[in-house]
Amino acid sequence: MTENNKQVQKAGDNSQQIQAGVVHIYQGITEQRAHEICLQTAKKVIEENTTGALEIANQRLNAFEGVLIPRIQKIEADFNSFSDPAFQILLKKAQLTAACTERNDDYKILSELLVHRVKNKSNIKKKAIITKAVEILDQIDDDSLLALSVFLTMDSFIPTSGSISKGLKVISDVYEKFDLDMLPNGYDWIDNLSILGALTVSRIEKLRKFEDYFSDTLSGYVCAGIKKDSDDYAKAKEILAEGGIKIDFLVDHELVEGYVRLPLVDKEQINTLILNDDEKDAVGRVFDMYSKNSDTIFLAKSKFVEMLNSYPSINKAMKWWSSIQPAISLTSVGRVIGHANAKSIDPSLPDLDKR
Repeated sequence: MTENNKQVQKAGDNSQQIQAGVVHIYQGITEQRAHEICLQTAKKVIEENTTGALEIANQRLNAFEGVLIPRIQKIEADFNSFSDPAFQILLKKAQLTAACTERNDDYKILSELLVHRVKNKSNIKKKAIITKAVEILDQIDDDSLLALSVFLTMDSFIPTSGSISKGLKVISDVYEKFDLDMLPNGYDWIDNLSILGALTVSRIEKLRKFEDYFSDTLSGYVCAGIKKDSDDYAKAKEILAEGGIKIDFLVDHELVEGYVRLPLVDKEQINTLILNDDEKDAVGRVFDMYSKNSDTIFLAKSKFVEMLNSYPSINKAMKWWSSIQPAISLTSVGRVIGHANAKSIDPSLPDLDKR
């Protein structure tokens, strides 16, 4: 890799002006060439505008490119995607949307969608979803976009910490990144997203309560666990010992006094642990030993709901969820847009391909 410190600028009548400082050159498409491709496709977009709209279109396309190029470079240093005709067509569609939108944040969202496209070059289904998402983004109003991302976050993101309090703190921190006071009520935002194909609406069912949904999703938190000093507790210690796992892998239950549990979000998380098959089998057997006593499980859930409501951001998000009357579900297009927008708000969230 070499560096070129020359200033490169291209300009012409009604053209987009691009200036690059340090240009990094790789053995694939150079950063300068990527800029040139953006310029060439942008010219086609600009040509479709009347004279009075050219200045605004130029400003928006320059702003979009300023976000896009660095984001692509983080995941593809050689810019090879820019040599793909299909990518260039999608790039033009994204530029059309960028030229039409009044939201600066849409440039980040469009960039995330193009990054998702780069990572799924050969996946036809995902390519179709991304293309549709790019085409409709500017038709989603601010309220609907916020609602889409908050609903997606509540529906899809769960903590990984085995500690209940730490896990809920992570969720609370994510929710705080959103302007929850601006979440829409009523049906207009649902109608907007439904018309665009970002969500589906059930006319006969109601949306499940969030505390019920979340309790089931975090079944490793909302469980009875194993009572200390019981026969099951002794058996659990024996199983763990035989599997070569220390007894302190069982932790005090934060929701039920006098009980212990494994530090897991749910049973499926066992497969992600750095353990051999015998160790995973031992942990799974202990998980299956959790008490099935309905009173104890009810107590755990009641305490869990109390903990949820103790975090202001989670409490506010739950109240909004409860205000949604029909049962709704996000389509693949809605999920892609919701995730891209959420990540533009909170960059610490996983990429679309890592959820």
